[in-house]
Amino acid sequence: MGKSRYLLKSLISAVLFLSMLLSLPYSASARPTLIRTIKTGLHPDAVAAVSGGKYIYVANKDSYTVSIINTSTGEVTGNISVGFYPFAIAKSINGKYIYVANRGSNTVSVISTQTKNIIGTINVGVNPVAIAVNPDGKYVYAVNKDSNSVSVIDRTTKSVISTIQVGSHPKAIAVSPNGGYAYVVNKSGNSVSVIDTSFNKVVSTITVGKNPDAVTISPSGNFAYIANKLSDTLSVIDTAANLLTATINVGQHPKAIAVSPNGGYLFVINKNGNNISIINKKMINISNDIKVGLNPVRLAIGSHGKHVYITNKESNSVAIVKVSENKVESVIKVGLYPVAIAVNPNGKYVYVANKGGDTVNIINTSTRKTVFTIPVGTNPDFITTSYNGEHVYVANWDSNSISVINGLENKLETSITVGSHPKGIAVSPNGKYVYVANKGSGTVSVINGLTNELQKTVHVGKHPMSIVVSPNSRYVYVVNKGAGTLSIINSIKNKVLATINVGAHPKEISVSPDGKNVYVVNKYGNSLSIIQQ
Repeated sequence: MGKSRYLLKSLISAVLFLSMLLSLPYSASARPTLIRTIKTGLHPDAVAAVSGGKYIYVANKDSYTVSIINTSTGEVTGNISVGFYPFAIAKSINGKYIYVANRGSNTVSVISTQTKNIIGTINVGVNPVAIAVNPDGKYVYAVNKDSNSVSVIDRTTKSVISTIQVGSHPKAIAVSPNGGYAYVVNKSGNSVSVIDTSFNKVVSTITVGKNPDAVTISPSGNFAYIANKLSDTLSVIDTAANLLTATINVGQHPKAIAVSPNGGYLFVINKNGNNISIINKKMINISNDIKVGLNPVRLAIGSHGKHVYITNKESNSVAIVKVSENKVESVIKVGLYPVAIAVNPNGKYVYVANKGGDTVNIINTSTRKTVFTIPVGTNPDFITTSYNGEHVYVANWDSNSISVINGLENKLETSITVGSHPKGIAVSPNGKYVYVANKGSGTVSVINGLTNELQKTVHVGKHPMSIVVSPNSRYVYVVNKGAGTLSIINSIKNKVLATINVGAHPKEISVSPDGKNVYVVNKYGNSLSIIQQ
């Protein structure tokens, strides 16, 4: 009884202490801080993360090294000399090994993630350009472009156990989910080599279209899809029989492929053919080339995957395709040069930004009709919705404004003057604030998402273009491309906590899922900056 009373008392004390902590304002120690800007090698080109993201391995193409970075301490724990021009990197499934394809020295370097050292350097073919690991981790496959071969590496012995001749100029490889076969695209040979990984030999060479450039295997593993750039076709291989089951004529220069949420369909946008191709993966021989409009440039899939919406820039229209019937249900005239499209999270409406017409069309997905055409600012070229779909935000490049559309009533609520040339928009996960990166004025506009009022203008660095909000909504991170800096904004006080010098031309920014770390890749600075929150 006494022990229970003691535990209860302790629990109450802990809850009170936690409540006190949560009620405290942010302290300086809680602010994001730069751990370090870490010099890697010249022109870091590929990266792999292991141990739950604790370590990052960066392949430095022009300094012939791999940098190992401890993300907890922000320190480089090693710079490992590998071969010339490390071009591709892959990790084993269990994360114990890193494999680096060295294009200039015709080798693969094997790095142990436990010892952080090279444990093997393996001679492969000429010009290895791609590398893949079998799902069971026992074998590694290096694609050698100029020797027309694939080197099979045994993980245990760290040696090539087989060199498999494939077609002319192999470029890409994909391994089936069960690991039984590897599919190698031969760009100049217009073929796919199918390798039986049990016997390490080519069991089939399948002729596909002209200049195959990429290979994708379906999530189920039942089919492999090959895009043939110069013959305007999609080749379909049945992976059970390893036979070509269909060559589907798509449009001229197939540009983009999207998969429906349920995985039942493939959608192929054919830029020069002004059409969209729909392939039903359950009945693979059923395919339609559906004429949409001139120069289709953007595609959005409805929330339930039943419809696809395509913006046709040169014909000033949106085509609505019903997937189950493989047909265009409607072609809706919109404004001049529709370039951006977004779907309300509830699936009821589609929003189309017309760059040349300075308008947004709101399409009712049930009636397939435009219900409103709303004038916005000049040259709108970015559009997004809030997480709950209650608001739609449009960045108007030449009128230096953000148009706010009520997503429930489908009407323009207000136009908010922001900085010069707004380029990026980020909405906080809690929906309370909208942040606009203004490239021309070097500022971030903070908009109250509840009142649609400009709350503050925060000066950041030169040419802010990309902007993200932390998962807990406390911080806003802005990459200033022209200044080589990262600005960190406290979302409570709406002021810059720090402007951190990163590297020259910071290009990429990402936040870890737990929100604890921000990673900035500096393209011309040859470095990786880690910021710890």
